[in-house]
Amino acid sequence: LDDLNWAGLELIGYLAEDYISNPVALARINARITQQELAEALNVSQAYISKLEAQDKVSAKALKNIKDGIMMLLKGREAT
Repeated sequence: LDDLNWAGLELIGYLAEDYISNPVALARINARITQQELAEALNVSQAYISKLEAQDKVSAKALKNIKDGIMMLLKGREAT
């Protein structure tokens, strides 16, 4: 997210890595996926995704599942 234009606000030079330390949140935001979209892809609740993003440490298994879900969503976007 080098440049972000949201609701008419320009945030130039915004790097999510500078503000977000959780790998789940960082990967999701960089992929431009909402918590709800990721939750639906993984067949879990949005609250579960939020809980993962609030944790200081995330298990390797959870990270793999998140990665797989994000990749599935991105491939689906490419197909459309």
